[in-house]
Amino acid sequence: MSASGADEVQDVLRAKRLPMQDKPNKRLFDIVTFFVALLFMLIDAFEVTIYFLIFWSSDFVIPVTRAVEAVEVPQFVGIFGLAWKMLVIKLIFYVVWIGLSIFIKWTVIGRYREGRWAKFGPMHLRHWIVVRAASHMPWRLIGGTGISTYVMRAFGAKVGEAVFTYWEPASGSSMTGYDLYTLEDFSAICQGAYCSPIYFNEDSMVCGRVHLERFASLYPRSTASGNVHLQEGAVLDSLSSVTDGAILGAWEFWSGSLASCVGEVDDPMLPPRARPGESIVTFLQIMDIFFGYFFVVCVSMIPRYGLLVYLNVRDITLVTPQLFVGSVIISVFFGSIALTCFSILFVRTASKLCPSKPGAYHVYSWQTLILWHKLFWFKSPQLMLNNTRFLQWFAMACGMKMGEGSSISNVRGCIPDLVTIGETTFLANPTFLGVPVVQNGMFHVGRVNIGDNVLAGNNSFFPINCNVPNDTTIAVNTSCPDEGAPSGGIWVGHPAQRISDNVVTPHPHGKLHDRFFMFMSEVMIVFIPAIFFAFTILTWLYLWVFLVHTSGLIPDNRALQALFGGILLLPLRAFWAIVAGLFAKVTLSGFTRVPVTKEVGFWDPLCYRWRIYHKVWAFFVIPTLLKDFSGCIWTNRLINLLTMAEIEEDVLIVHHGVFRDHDFVRVRKGATINESCIFRTHTFEDWILKFGFVDVGPKSVVMPSTTLMFGVVTAENCTILANSLLLKGDKLSADTIVAGIPAAPKKNIVPEGLEEDEEEPLVVGTADTSEQSVSTVADIETGDNQMIKKMEEDVPEVTWARKFFNLFHAPKKSPELDDESSRFA
Repeated sequence: MSASGADEVQDVLRAKRLPMQDKPNKRLFDIVTFFVALLFMLIDAFEVTIYFLIFWSSDFVIPVTRAVEAVEVPQFVGIFGLAWKMLVIKLIFYVVWIGLSIFIKWTVIGRYREGRWAKFGPMHLRHWIVVRAASHMPWRLIGGTGISTYVMRAFGAKVGEAVFTYWEPASGSSMTGYDLYTLEDFSAICQGAYCSPIYFNEDSMVCGRVHLERFASLYPRSTASGNVHLQEGAVLDSLSSVTDGAILGAWEFWSGSLASCVGEVDDPMLPPRARPGESIVTFLQIMDIFFGYFFVVCVSMIPRYGLLVYLNVRDITLVTPQLFVGSVIISVFFGSIALTCFSILFVRTASKLCPSKPGAYHVYSWQTLILWHKLFWFKSPQLMLNNTRFLQWFAMACGMKMGEGSSISNVRGCIPDLVTIGETTFLANPTFLGVPVVQNGMFHVGRVNIGDNVLAGNNSFFPINCNVPNDTTIAVNTSCPDEGAPSGGIWVGHPAQRISDNVVTPHPHGKLHDRFFMFMSEVMIVFIPAIFFAFTILTWLYLWVFLVHTSGLIPDNRALQALFGGILLLPLRAFWAIVAGLFAKVTLSGFTRVPVTKEVGFWDPLCYRWRIYHKVWAFFVIPTLLKDFSGCIWTNRLINLLTMAEIEEDVLIVHHGVFRDHDFVRVRKGATINESCIFRTHTFEDWILKFGFVDVGPKSVVMPSTTLMFGVVTAENCTILANSLLLKGDKLSADTIVAGIPAAPKKNIVPEGLEEDEEEPLVVGTADTSEQSVSTVADIETGDNQMIKKMEEDVPEVTWARKFFNLFHAPKKSPELDDESSRFA
């Protein structure tokens, strides 16, 4: 039993001494991953091709002709018919991906077993294939529903009655190692929690077993990785972590990073039997999603239907690609508006019929179904609207109370009519705002009240029933202060500690032209991915029309045309994704990096371009090109090509969402970055955008759910344990293990053959939360931080010709690493 953080460090070291069950074969791994990723991309391309063929078939032209002749209500019947078939095709592809993923898992893996396998070895390769297939499943739609439990059982997990799970693959928290899960009755993995029996270290993939007994619960934003056992009724608190070998005793409440037992959980009574029950609630959730998106697709089909009407009125038999692409762009615009408006309608209607009230409800009751309905439709448009003022207006329209001058970037797990935000408050991207807690089979919700002039950093956490005082700054990966905390000051860690009395800098007010350019940039942020998608379809249509209608190379056979269309679309999507990545890079800073000493004001045009850069990557480059290569060497090479990142040979980045500012990333040879990690290479202190490097040393390991602020530099063979936060400017000496929020050194890694007391522990990093350490606190959003001035300024630039060469040859070690004293002075 792991009773303390020191014991968990020993468990991590013991995992490295398990026998290796296979050998690495990196050449085979690289070859197979390349072709398997192309296969998955081809299936996605077939989906787009089938959409086009269905839309253009004569089955739709005939109803349109009749509608034009009647000039009455049948026009809408045509729209409904088109939307219905398009949505059915999408549903079929979802079912196909679920079935294909399950088939691949049982065919390629069989059953997962506990043990240790070589990184880039045969078992790692098989695991990668299964994970990449499962990434195409609609996890974003089924998270928090009863569907996810049925899917888990099909994959081989042991899942009991009234189990609640919420997976978020977009943030790197995906379900892997399916047979290694045992979730007993009334256990719960809440939204934002990371739970995986598999993790990677410097040379291997370690498979443990996650076992949650009855009533056990992982709270929102908790982390459990490796071999973890929660006995009956045990709870792991938010922003807390346990790792390999941890055993949480019955009815114990664990908190902290690394977590330890801090109390006991009351022995609950068995929850009353829910009505209508798991099966009926799951069915109603499916219907809610299907018919909700049906109406959204109906509205988005209006421009395309109008094109068909126009063609029939003008008696045009062959459409030009420009007309079709124009209808696609307008359809995306209509669809975006429709999704936003229908989400507001669905959330407000549910709030009128059944206002949200703080309390606890059975996970499969009517009340929880309505709360889930609000959660689902409130989150649906957020990926499109995040980091814009449109999201603030959307939240207020859904019932969130927000004062003048306040803004939000992206909120997760939020029931809008239970949240009140004061004036001139800013919440960074993302913020966990009143995420429901599922415990003992009950769904707990509560109010969140945030005062005036509050500033919350990335991944800050506001639990249910919290009240945040005015003039408060909450740092990255930090929970809000406890009830009754004094007003003002800077708070860091979990539980939050007050480290300074500094107050938040007031939000700068832009001039009229500043606000106009901000608005126009936000419009571009929302719609620019659709433009690149339209360019892709335009070039594809030109080639497809030429080859099918003009040259006659492809026979008039729908199946052959769909096959050929998918094969033709695959390289075009890759080409336009590369073009979009280069466009985003040049738009941001040309062919160089943004200087680390440059301070970008809130209303500076560079700040607008920075937001556009992230949107293009998140909505076009990653889903079109990088997603299927995630977790293999090809992702590293593509990022090296498209940006100024320096990712060296044999680096494993398990999930593509690790970093956003690619130019400021250096990952050295043999390093391993696990899922759900964040390289925070920018801050917005004093409303000033600032950039800096994160440098991960050779053979270093960053465990799941870890955040590294800019200025972090690690030497060789360092290990940063799960759910840790390294502050700005932290430098780790070789062979060091650190953990915590903020991180502190735990011990040195003792070489094999030496006793632990033969080597003195090094004093590295920082765990100081005194007022003198304010300048190194992660993203505290305040104060004059001089750390940026001390960062590297003379960074050797890499030419774009060299970048292209590096697509096939990993970059060599940077010259500044040769002088160790300069790195750790």
